[in-house]
Amino acid sequence: MRHTVVGILFNRKRIMSFARRKKSLVDRELQLGLASRLLAYWGATWLAVFAIPIMTQMFMLDVSFADLSSRMIDDLWFPMTMSLLVLPIVARDCIRFSNRVAGPVWRFKQTVRDLNDDKDVRTINLRKGDYCLELADELNRLIEKHRGQSSAETSDSQPALHIADSESAAS
Repeated sequence: MRHTVVGILFNRKRIMSFARRKKSLVDRELQLGLASRLLAYWGATWLAVFAIPIMTQMFMLDVSFADLSSRMIDDLWFPMTMSLLVLPIVARDCIRFSNRVAGPVWRFKQTVRDLNDDKDVRTINLRKGDYCLELADELNRLIEKHRGQSSAETSDSQPALHIADSESAAS
């Protein structure tokens, strides 16, 4: 496939991997915070693109605000329109990309909660392309250690019951 923006954004394998994900927002606070920061940076950039040249030229060239702003709008209407059209695509891609972090973090939280509640915990398997793989490996080691301790406790307590049962049977 071509290595263009369209080819990268609309790669079939990439679309299919996102289609398997059940929710587009795994961690609302994290992902919407990221999207709002993206929008804030976009707005600040365009404010700077308009404000800095207008203020500089107004004070240095003694040109009226109306003349400068109309000239800036004439010069920048096309890039501004294009950035407005691309902004939703970029925001959605950022949210999808953040799933590669938010999804594993959510899974880690659930696993730690289950471990603390002494529930049976499965090993953590992350999706291809997810981040935090090293942390998942460390948590899997912890899960195995926890399983080993709980099975040792179970096997230690079972013979004690058998001994107690045999003593009561003897008396």
